[in-house]
Amino acid sequence: MLPFFHSIAQGVFVSANSGNWNTSSTWTLVSGSDANGRPDADDDVTIQSGHNITVSRAEACNNFTFNNGSISYSGNRTISVGGNVVVSATSTINGFSNTQVFQVAGSLTVNAGVTLNVAANKFDIAGATTVNGTLAISGYGAKPRDFGNLTINVGGTMTVVGQDLYTFNGNVTNNGTFTANDQTEFRFTSASGSIGGANPMSMYKVVFNAPANYTNNGNLTVRNNMSGTGSFTNGAGGFLELQNTGPFTVSTFDASAVGNTITYTGFGNPTSFSGNYYNLILNKSSGALSFGASLSVLNDLTIQNGILQVNAVTLTVGNNVNVNGGELTPDNASAIVNIGGNLNISAGEYDHNNGDVNITGALSVTGGNFFLNGVSSTIDAGSVSLQNVALTLSQGSLSSASSFNLETGAALTANGAALGASGNFNMNGGTANFTGGSLTAGAVNIASGLEIFINAVNMSVSGQVTLEGTMTFNSTSGTKSVGSILVNNTGNWNVTQPLNITVSGNITNNGTFTGDPGYGTSLYTLTNSSGTIGGTNSLSIRDILINAPASYTNNGNLIVASTLTGSGTFTNGATGTFTYSGNNSGGSNFTITNFNASAVGNTVIYAGTTHSQRWRATSSANNDYYNVTVNMGTGDYQRLQLFNNVRVNGTLNILEGDPLLNGFNLELATTANVTGSDATDYIRINGSGIVRQYYSTTGGSVFIPIGDNTNYSPIHDFTLISGTLGADPYVDF
Repeated sequence: MLPFFHSIAQGVFVSANSGNWNTSSTWTLVSGSDANGRPDADDDVTIQSGHNITVSRAEACNNFTFNNGSISYSGNRTISVGGNVVVSATSTINGFSNTQVFQVAGSLTVNAGVTLNVAANKFDIAGATTVNGTLAISGYGAKPRDFGNLTINVGGTMTVVGQDLYTFNGNVTNNGTFTANDQTEFRFTSASGSIGGANPMSMYKVVFNAPANYTNNGNLTVRNNMSGTGSFTNGAGGFLELQNTGPFTVSTFDASAVGNTITYTGFGNPTSFSGNYYNLILNKSSGALSFGASLSVLNDLTIQNGILQVNAVTLTVGNNVNVNGGELTPDNASAIVNIGGNLNISAGEYDHNNGDVNITGALSVTGGNFFLNGVSSTIDAGSVSLQNVALTLSQGSLSSASSFNLETGAALTANGAALGASGNFNMNGGTANFTGGSLTAGAVNIASGLEIFINAVNMSVSGQVTLEGTMTFNSTSGTKSVGSILVNNTGNWNVTQPLNITVSGNITNNGTFTGDPGYGTSLYTLTNSSGTIGGTNSLSIRDILINAPASYTNNGNLIVASTLTGSGTFTNGATGTFTYSGNNSGGSNFTITNFNASAVGNTVIYAGTTHSQRWRATSSANNDYYNVTVNMGTGDYQRLQLFNNVRVNGTLNILEGDPLLNGFNLELATTANVTGSDATDYIRINGSGIVRQYYSTTGGSVFIPIGDNTNYSPIHDFTLISGTLGADPYVDF
């Protein structure tokens, strides 16, 4: 017996009119052959313009073309397309149930300029979907829509309406327009998928469950949450925007590729993805972003809006942190922020309540507000520059490895924090008020027209304080130490309350120097072994302590109003004028161990209008002075009393007050002369002391304004006419 073969040929059907799929009168066979006169699994089908084909049982075909036609379902039915689907004119797939299924084993292509409308039924494209026109999908009740690869080309549009479930088993590429409404869930399942294209895609809920592994090379926005047990990588150049509250919990998240950017936006208080980022942006309309674990941002972290809260984690940023708005707030004792570049704050707020921030580059603040609180809060920066910002530094520490610059528009209030600069603290603009805490710097520079207030604060400056502007001390509290003090012609060293300060360098005044308020104790402890005091203008210091090995030379105009003490050395240099107006009547306030006043040209002024003075000994063998001015005020109690023999080598100028010899000699060197004096202000010989005039030659007259306690008996013109002079000749008066 010969075998029997039954062959079914492939046919090509087009719709003849609207009708039921399984009715042969609905179709026209335009080529090939078919046994039953209606489309089967091996037949190609085209639904023509205006025709609606009803599916009342499971149907199948090979390739399917929509040419301005439509499909409707009667009951729970499935159309299985074994080949490909092409939409050549606007068409519709009607439906309202998950059991009304349109499934395609091959590809779907929607041609340019046309639309495929898909209603609330199950829609399954196993192959590639290419949208050149419009794919409009509506639905409700979590209708399942499955795709392989999806490509939306330039000019193409895909719209998703309804709270449905979409599954992508391949790649998703958008170069056109993609729109999806809220409550829609998108599941990505490929083990090696990608998301890309030139244009953004916005999705409500996104899930990547293992073995899903996707790389985003495009611009993806997730409006609610992103989760799953799979893997997500934001590829080089990829943009991912994460909106609102999340959660954001994909098991493996990697955003470290060079050039990619993650942005958190919207409202709520989500916890960020852990892992590595390249660029991270916060731009939330409200709420805060926090970190569930330590993470690294390899390039830039930018805050535009919202609050970035650094809790008990380590945040490492490879390049810059830019605060352009919003708020950056480290607020946990275990919080650590390591910044490889700069911290740039141009607007918004920096609110540091706890934790450590380490900045390799510069802390640059050009706007906004800046707060430092928390006793264990620390900021360590390469340099600090503050401009157009209000800063309140209440606790913690802020330090610069180089300079600390206060610029125009900055308002610095330090009421408890520790500020430090290994280099210079430069006040080039703004205002500065230190009321608590500490200021430590390598040097301090205050520009002309500016004033810095140093109140109840510990200040330590290892180098020079240079004043073109004003430094005002308004409190007795806090320790103060500086290297050198230089007050230039527009500068002002202004002490309004009793102040104790240590100076390890020089003091130079070319401007205004008010070293004390005129009362109490303001002790300047000078410690340099070869220090100087000078400048073109006078300076007043109430109390000076110089302990060995410290040694200071006054080359300017120095006024000491109370005490000059210590075991060190004070020298009145050749150009120096030293005025002592303190009360040394008991001999305890002008007791510096080594006192030198013999340099040619120097002047020592003994002043003090309410008490007598002691004409103290110097460190030379003869207690030498060069010029001495007596300006004690009138009255019997304003007297300059000798307790040692002293010698004047220049001019003794008696303005007011009386040198009182007691039992000691006032010696006038061969080069000396006496000026001033009157009937109430003269040299009083009240005991065994004498005035001894030395001579080096005969001739010349001298004036000796002497008397006893009650009578003025000056020698107006005494001349040694001739004689033989021995060694160190003199005449006693």
